[in-house]
Amino acid sequence: MYVDMVDQGCDGSVLLDGSASGPSEKDAPPNLTLRAQAFQIINDLRSLLEFQCGRVVSCSDITTIAARDSVFLVLLKPFVRVVV
Repeated sequence: MYVDMVDQGCDGSVLLDGSASGPSEKDAPPNLTLRAQAFQIINDLRSLLEFQCGRVVSCSDITTIAARDSVFLVLLKPFVRVVV
């Protein structure tokens, strides 16, 4: 899978929690409008994926599955088959 990496972070870095060594991108001003419920949904999905796959699940894996399932919920049919 192709992952878009840039100098200021990566496509899923807003999903990572901060630590004592640095703040989270969740707390950066451009991201303060993101809903807490959306982060909870992603965290729930991450837990389900890690239960099935172990702790080898990346932010890109999580966002890919979330996007696939969102399309399915809107269209009520599979659009792209993602093999996990």
